[in-house]
Amino acid sequence: MSALFASMDPDGSGTLDFGELHLELRKAKAAAHLGGPPSSPQGVMPPSPRLPVREDGCPMTAPELEDLARGYQHEGRIFEAHHAYERLA
Repeated sequence: MSALFASMDPDGSGTLDFGELHLELRKAKAAAHLGGPPSSPQGVMPPSPRLPVREDGCPMTAPELEDLARGYQHEGRIFEAHHAYERLA
């Protein structure tokens, strides 16, 4: 622990002032972005799939969307099922 504190207190004052703490936080943030997860969940999520429309080009009705979502769930396509259910609201 002392070595960590000493590395964060370059002037050897025995205290961390705001500038020293800010510098260390910026270093940690930069290091986290190099090998860490993406900064936003949007980078992880695939784009929202377009729902199919009926053959006549009209939007699906609520019962049709429910059937579609159940089919997606049965196939293990949970992401698509979730979006189909969201369209019902």
